[in-house]
Amino acid sequence: MQKLTNQERLRPWMGFALFAFVMLFFVFVCGPLQEHLGLVGLVLTEILFLTIVIVFCLIRKISIKEVLPMKKISFKDIMGCIFLLAGSFPLSLLMVVITSIIVPSSTSEAEALSDTLYGSMNYITTVLVIALLPAICEESMHRGLLLSCFRSLKKDWLIVLIIGLFFGINHLSVLRFATTFMLGMVLSYVVVKKNNILLSMFIHFMNNLISATAGYLSSTEVAKPISQAMDSVEISTATASMSQFVGSFILICTLSPLFIAIGMKLLNPEKHRRRNFLIAGILSTVLFISGLGITIANSTFGMLLNSTITYDITEEYKENSTLEFDVDEERQAVVVFELQDSQGDYTVKIDGDNGSNILDVEVPSDGLRLGIYYVPLQPDHYTVTIVAGDNAIGETPTFDIAIS
Repeated sequence: MQKLTNQERLRPWMGFALFAFVMLFFVFVCGPLQEHLGLVGLVLTEILFLTIVIVFCLIRKISIKEVLPMKKISFKDIMGCIFLLAGSFPLSLLMVVITSIIVPSSTSEAEALSDTLYGSMNYITTVLVIALLPAICEESMHRGLLLSCFRSLKKDWLIVLIIGLFFGINHLSVLRFATTFMLGMVLSYVVVKKNNILLSMFIHFMNNLISATAGYLSSTEVAKPISQAMDSVEISTATASMSQFVGSFILICTLSPLFIAIGMKLLNPEKHRRRNFLIAGILSTVLFISGLGITIANSTFGMLLNSTITYDITEEYKENSTLEFDVDEERQAVVVFELQDSQGDYTVKIDGDNGSNILDVEVPSDGLRLGIYYVPLQPDHYTVTIVAGDNAIGETPTFDIAIS
């Protein structure tokens, strides 16, 4: 990696010391700021990061232009960054799912973070605070000042690993550690190979823009029907429920290794080898086979019930108990149901022959008439009962249910 003109003024031990200072500063200064000032505290945190970079460079008499190297960006560089992002972003989602399975309690922090970030901001403010500010200020700290301290190391991969690890730890999040660690390595790789912090800022901005846009839309009228339906959803963080989705997320990541290999070739063509595409192809094949296998296994061996019924609601016939299933051994299950072509009130019950009541819930009356519940099941014979209210008489609802 290209060294600084005054390399002797920045050494690896300084990088570790600086990171320790940043973490202490973040915990004891930035944390309280965010807790007491909310959005303003979040903005101040980013600005303080940038301020630390500038002040340190002035004290050590290091050129800010060298710590934050900026060069003209070519079209090939942009495409390389886009391919790296296209490859790494799906992997980040997979890592979040895997982390939530390994550490179920970690998902609660995601709900709290979403409420904090998207509860009161319009879209422009969301983009500025969640995407633009971190892309500038966090990159200046991590891929700028901290990375510059390790330029004397001869192994580029070691620099990428250390700065990626710093970035993951800095977020103080169990759920997001793996994904921020990987993103940190991708961003560090770009700066190590191109010595242009504008590229890492671009990737960081685009990555956060995707997340910010999705988070904002999920909290607005655009997603209101889904939100109303999900108000009735008991979302459990148990391993069994989340593991049902692993296969699908692995399939989404099938092309990630190939995209990353293409991005690396575009950004660093002189060091690229044909075997990189061979390795990427093998990894993509493994991901595809694994994802498909897990998905099929979950569908084939985990499905207890998957049915659709349509019937008429009359004064005499307001209950339907034609759906039954058996459980041979104790297990956890996910119950998903949806009512269509109906406006009246409905209740869904699941009862065991031994007298156990597993589920007794009202179907949401607004938006999507959808329910998702996580339930424990004991060995028993179970009956699903749909109870219609008096205002549903005359309707012909369609009821879809899947239990796995």
